[in-house]
Amino acid sequence: MAGEVRMLTTENNGVTLAGQWMLYNTPSELMIEERDEKYIAFREIILPEAMRNCKMDDVKCCADHEEVSKYLGRTPNALRLIENERGWAYECDLLLGTPTADEVRGYVERGDYVGNSFKFFVKKDRWERQSNGQFLRYVEEIYAVQHVGPVKNPAYVNT
Repeated sequence: MAGEVRMLTTENNGVTLAGQWMLYNTPSELMIEERDEKYIAFREIILPEAMRNCKMDDVKCCADHEEVSKYLGRTPNALRLIENERGWAYECDLLLGTPTADEVRGYVERGDYVGNSFKFFVKKDRWERQSNGQFLRYVEEIYAVQHVGPVKNPAYVNT
């Protein structure tokens, strides 16, 4: 299943941006991170219990992780975070007529955004070295989610 970012029309002719921002038990794409002054290659898996005590009372929706220049809304006013069987999804009511909302809507309708992402703070994780030398990171507990939204290069291709 490929990732999906979509626009929904609401009953009052508003537009809502929607997508899946987190997948449980699904390996990410290969990522590179600096640890102990060395670069390591790893994939990441978020366990369902990681979200059990997660702070999500002030989460922003933004495009391409740009909280200032591509801000679209926040909880609880314009952004809704929804847990489903796959992980977590979002719906963000766009303020049409603003440059950012109109730009993001255009990119979504043209197909430039191919998935979703999020910024989060890990409280507990576990790392395992694989036989190929890469690491697998299991995210066991997330302290907080800072933002969600559409991206052009998602770490999880099915978001």
